[in-house]
Amino acid sequence: MNDFIRLNIAFVLPDEVSELAIKLSQGISKEYETYFALDGENYFPHVTIYSPEFPKKNIHEIFRKLEDLVHSSPGLSFFPFVFFAEEKGFVDIEIENTIELYEFQKRVVEELNGFREGHLRDKYRNGEYLSKLSDDEKRNVEKYGYPLVMNLFRPHITLSRLVDESKNKEIVSNLNVQLNPFEVEEIGIFEMGKNGTCTNLVRKFKLNGSTR
Repeated sequence: MNDFIRLNIAFVLPDEVSELAIKLSQGISKEYETYFALDGENYFPHVTIYSPEFPKKNIHEIFRKLEDLVHSSPGLSFFPFVFFAEEKGFVDIEIENTIELYEFQKRVVEELNGFREGHLRDKYRNGEYLSKLSDDEKRNVEKYGYPLVMNLFRPHITLSRLVDESKNKEIVSNLNVQLNPFEVEEIGIFEMGKNGTCTNLVRKFKLNGSTR
């Protein structure tokens, strides 16, 4: 297992959006028991594009391929539209899945999928876990090593995950915050922690520009 690493290729949020997400997440954790609270250091706000497990030996090739991909890609517009109480206690900000976002994630998945070399995370080889997935999710897992891509891509910012899953709808109904459109100009590669968290920023790439 040590020969593999789970990475999250994700959109890096602009400072003002990241700060809002952190503020909301911290506020939720003060009122409710949660598994994590965003802080920008140990748990990074983000919008996931593609998050499979890769052989570690391919990581530098992944860097190179992603750098080539983003170099010719312009910044992207994001349109947040609603707070959403997802299953399993997650609280999210939903982002409109525009044609531009969909096509960008499609390119990322197609370009990086081969670096998995067909590898799947342990849980995606577990029959009991797979039995809970839809047919589309199973197909995506088999082909791409991750269910929420291509036809199932769902851009969102996860704010929190509650220990008491039933409370997330209560939180969402009480969130009264103006969500404004914003531009994203960077892509990040993060290491993953539990509950879908991004725990370490490995590298950033600037859309239509140089890395930093």
